Amino acid sequence: MLSDQEYYRIKDHSEAGSFYLMWGQCIPEEFDVDEFSYDENKKIFFEILERLLKDNYLKLHKKGKYLSGLIEEQLTDLSTAFPKTKEEMQDGLWFYFDECPAEPVWLLNDGSLEWS
Repeated sequence: MLSDQEYYRIKDHSEAGSFYLMWGQCIPEEFDVDEFSYDENKKIFFEILERLLKDNYLKLHKKGKYLSGLIEEQLTDLSTAFPKTKEEMQDGLWFYFDECPAEPVWLLNDGSLEWS
């Protein structure tokens, strides 16, 4: 489980950006990118995503339509479709492919929405 400090670091550096940006932030600062495994990166990505959804910092959409269902169901759908290997992730480009079932909508402090 990430510390609050690490959670807010990742949130602040990812806010209003795409999943591609968030994915790149999900390596704790004390680790070198080459030392961190794909599975560890994936675990942190989903931990951050779940917390951001529950803390009401973002919602999920696909092509402009909000996803339905409980947060847990949305995360399960994303996890099921998620690339199983680093190679399948294609350096984070998978987030832009139609196979990716969700994109973030950030709920900003001023009440506006940032669709990624």
